[in-house]
Amino acid sequence: EVEFARQVALLVSGGEVTQQTMLWDANRGEVRPARSKEGSHDYRYFPEPDLPPLQLARAWIDQACVALPELPSAKQARFATESHLAPAALEVLTADAALAAYFEAAARADGDAKGAANWVIRDVRQLLNSGAELGTLRIRPSSLAELLKMVRDDTVSHAAATKIFAIASETGELPSEIAKREGLLQERNEDALA
Repeated sequence: EVEFARQVALLVSGGEVTQQTMLWDANRGEVRPARSKEGSHDYRYFPEPDLPPLQLARAWIDQACVALPELPSAKQARFATESHLAPAALEVLTADAALAAYFEAAARADGDAKGAANWVIRDVRQLLNSGAELGTLRIRPSSLAELLKMVRDDTVSHAAATKIFAIASETGELPSEIAKREGLLQERNEDALA
């Protein structure tokens, strides 16, 4: 911080920052020059005689590139193109490869990427933050997709879906089974309601 302030003051006054090694004086709280340098050659950069030059074959580089998993930035770009999600959501979903795979499987199974993203970001991550591990999560992406479809079709309310999600995450049961057993299916028949 002191060196930053010194260089700023030097540049503001019209001076020029020279390349030099600085010493920190802790007693005075200041930096002072130890020795000046003309250029990088003064730092004694030279090839290491015991290490031969690294020469990689183009075929090996191409093979390594193919073997790489999809990188987060590429995954974000693909998700953005396919699902039109907000950048903040894309960042959360691609921060962890396993979470991205879970989201992608749920979105593919349901066909509603935005709904899957909302549930993964909010509810699935809440489970993970409470100590659950994605690999052993009892509610599978296909079950989450089934739950999303039930909400979208108005088979269950959003509040009921939250309850179903909590039970499914503990038991691994299918959301449709939980909804029937717990009496959470919405009744749309007007005669039955009357």
